[in-house]
Order: sequence, then C-alpha cells, then structure tokens
Amino acid sequence: MKVSHLVTAALVSVVVVFAGNLLVAPYGSEGYTALNEHRVRLETNIEELNALHTTLRARIELLARNSDAVRVEARNLGYYTANETVIRIENASRPPILQSPGRVILGVPDHTDRRALVRLIALLSGVAAFVALLLIEPPVTHRSISRPSR
Repeated sequence: MKVSHLVTAALVSVVVVFAGNLLVAPYGSEGYTALNEHRVRLETNIEELNALHTTLRARIELLARNSDAVRVEARNLGYYTANETVIRIENASRPPILQSPGRVILGVPDHTDRRALVRLIALLSGVAAFVALLLIEPPVTHRSISRPSR
C-alpha cells in the first residue's frame, strides 16, 4: 500500500463532492434556477402590490376630497342618512365589496437537501478508487540480488 493510493482516493472523493454539490445542492445549478424563479415571482408580486397601492391611494384621495364619494361609499356599506328611505327588492343582492390586501408570497422555495447523499457517494467512490488502485498495482516480488563473492 502506497501513500499515493490514499492521496488519489482522497482526491477522487473531493472531486465527487464538488461535482455532486454543483449538481444537487441547494446552492447548485438546480437551486439557483429555483431561486431565480422565486425572485421573478416576488418581483411580479411587488408590481401587483404597487398597482394596488396606487389604486388605494387614489381612492383615499377621492374620499378625502369629495363628500359625495363618502356618501356613496357609506351606502355601499349599508349606512344611510336619517331622512333617506331604503327600498329593498327581493332576490336582489348587493355586489360584494372586495377588499384584498393583495397576493403576498412568503418563504423561499423548498429544496431537498441531498448533501449527505453526495458525501456518502464521495466516500464510496474514494474507497472504490483505493481498492481499484490496490488491485491494479503489480505484486511486489522480493528477489535477492546476490553478488559474487571475491
């Protein structure tokens, strides 16, 4: 057994760990793609929330400046002045008031962590490389070289 066999097996294990992490780890190419897609979804969500914010800001401005708009909004909520008469028609429903805070995306995308599997495969490939190097090595023969005596 040579030290070079151990070093070669260790190098094989390190290469397998690096390649495996590049392929399947959360910070690898697949993880980067998932995070990039999540970033795009978040940017789209921010644009939607900004549009909703602009709409709500305009509605607040309208309600702050126009008393008729406040009356209409109050009627939609079911409030009436004292001198108003309400006539309800059967089977006629008011349209529902939709108040939505917008779509909020939380968290990061789930990714299965396969680093332990990569480490196990690296260890097994290192052991396999070590055994292969031991089997390939030619057997050492001990021959004594005799010198002629004088």
